[in-house]
Amino acid sequence: MLYRLQIPVYRGVDRPLIGATSQNASYYHGQDGLGDVPDQNAPDLSYIQSEHAVLAMIRLVNQHPGDTSIA
Repeated sequence: MLYRLQIPVYRGVDRPLIGATSQNASYYHGQDGLGDVPDQNAPDLSYIQSEHAVLAMIRLVNQHPGDTSIA
């Protein structure tokens, strides 16, 4: 479902949690991770929530006990 702006998006970490962090694949994936291809329909990044993704997951799981699962 495209253009569903009411679904919150949270930012996570910007580097690997484990393993080497000195590797850079921007030569392959581009600076934006999608090959730096211009996208006229790119979403407005101002919709990204200020709460960190991990904290949001913890909060949501606690708010809805038994309603979440690992897929």
